[in-house]
Amino acid sequence: MRFFFSIGVGGKGIIPGRPLDRFGIGYYYMDVRSAKFTGLHGSREFLRDESGFEAFYNIAITPWFYIDAGHTGD
Repeated sequence: MRFFFSIGVGGKGIIPGRPLDRFGIGYYYMDVRSAKFTGLHGSREFLRDESGFEAFYNIAITPWFYIDAGHTGD
């Protein structure tokens, strides 16, 4: 791996009257040097660059119970 970085932001209580709700959004990127595997069937590249993101919103039902609405993707 040549380098990796991630960035994100999060917080809670952005909707008036819902001080315990939480939210967040983030992104990551990983730069991979092309590694090769040599076996019986020849050489194969099996690693590649990767990136992804996540966004979520936690709805507070009680101070200890949350419902999550989130998405993770490439």
